[in-house]
This record gives sequence, C-alpha cells and structure tokens, in this order.
Amino acid sequence: MSIFGSLLKTAYDVVTTPVEVVKDVATLGGALTDENESYTVKKLKQIQKDSDDIRKDLEKL
Repeated sequence: MSIFGSLLKTAYDVVTTPVEVVKDVATLGGALTDENESYTVKKLKQIQKDSDDIRKDLEKL
C-alpha cells in the first residue's frame, strides 16, 4: 500500500477509536457479545499495525 493510503487508514482508525470505547461501555468490554478482547484493544492493535505499515512504506523511500 502507498504511504498516503497507510496514513489515511491510520487516521481513520484514530478518529473511530472513541466509537470503539462507546461499544466497550455498552457491551461491558465485549462480554455481552462474546468477544475475546475489547473493541478498544482490537482498534489499538489495528492502529499499531497501521503504524508499522507506515514505517515500512517510509523505509522503501
């Protein structure tokens, strides 16, 4: 993926993180929906993955 795409993906994930926090509050951290981990943790892991993708894209330059 291009660096621009990686930046947009990361920005989207950062902006939507508060939604995941609300989902955690509403579902008691995912317990009511039988999730293995909270929605916020999943989102933060995705942000970390996106950040790694940006770093890899920058290394290619």
